Amino acid sequence: MNENKPEYVSHIFSIFVDETKTVEQLMKEGGIVLEDDKIIPTYFFKSAKNCGRLKKELAIFHFNKIMTERMVIDEMNKVDYRPASVFDILNLAINELGILKEFPIVAFGSIGERGGDYPVTCLYEIMGQRELKICLVLCSWGIQNRFVGVRKQPKPVNSKKSRKE
Repeated sequence: MNENKPEYVSHIFSIFVDETKTVEQLMKEGGIVLEDDKIIPTYFFKSAKNCGRLKKELAIFHFNKIMTERMVIDEMNKVDYRPASVFDILNLAINELGILKEFPIVAFGSIGERGGDYPVTCLYEIMGQRELKICLVLCSWGIQNRFVGVRKQPKPVNSKKSRKE
């Protein structure tokens, strides 16, 4: 764990996130089920620019107060994180088997707008059953919710100094 982490970051993990696999493959590997498997191809998409097996730093944000989605994302941005994708949270659940026994996790960065609704992915475990659920964005999220963020990649530094003309 990072000693300089904000007080509202409860856990930090450094894991490999495999975006070469489908959501279905990751769910099977993690022993995770979905109520309606027909929605997977419709809702989840892969990022064309970051597809691969990447080492990422994931953090669990727990604000212990009621927050809106915008407030959560703003707080993530302040500490150089962005909302996690479905690939991030599924790989986290595979690598950290006990994490869902502690609390459910929410990822805002997976699903696009569809028909006026704005769904997000929630991953949780109830009575030993690990489930991925599609939730509509709420006006606010309660104190029990944990949100997963991914450390933003540092921007490449241009080693050449620009000349003034």
